[in-house]
Amino acid sequence: RRAVIGNFNNWKKFDPESLGVWARVASQVPHSLLWLMKTLPYDGPRDSIASLLRHYAVSEERMVVTEMLPHETHLVHKRQADVFLDTLTYNAHSTAVELLWSGVAVVSVAGRSMAGRVAASVLLAHTAEVTLARNAMDMEHLALRLLTSPHTLKRVKLHLERKREMKGLLFDYPAWTRSYEAALLCLWDAGTAGRVEPLGVGAVGQAGKGGRATGMHIVVASSA
Repeated sequence: RRAVIGNFNNWKKFDPESLGVWARVASQVPHSLLWLMKTLPYDGPRDSIASLLRHYAVSEERMVVTEMLPHETHLVHKRQADVFLDTLTYNAHSTAVELLWSGVAVVSVAGRSMAGRVAASVLLAHTAEVTLARNAMDMEHLALRLLTSPHTLKRVKLHLERKREMKGLLFDYPAWTRSYEAALLCLWDAGTAGRVEPLGVGAVGQAGKGGRATGMHIVVASSA
């Protein structure tokens, strides 16, 4: 079976550094395929990627571009990817969550901006930091280790499946809902007491006794 390197992000997120990582990884894994999903109505990015692959002696035939998959079945199809190599400047967001749910190894880097750190947060929440690289070079080495060691890749996938079944932090929806509700109650209490005027809320943690928030990060602005 040929190794499958996937990226299902919007093509607008593609950047030269990420493309270079994908091409170098593909060039070092014989017969591997680079699987992308067409998200734009034109083929300009495809031609640029094919040109870059040729620069690394990877034939265009090894790049597979598919149309958007049906919502009902897309996760089943995406499980065929061995490794998902993220985009560096603008990470996968919901795509990373979906792939982890599907048991696909997501390799990413914590970037400098919020958009470039989302996948890192998702991986840490799912205790999948083993696939979180330090930088682009480390991302390349990590991807190669997964793609050339079936035992290592299998161990990572089993960990992802086990965490999904355990309903860890990332997929514990009831706990997240309780935490969010508790954060809203804290804001309501503060607002009715005239202490703050809430502008936004972020809830991380679990609800304590009486439904009040514990371990929360609540973003508010003073009314003073």
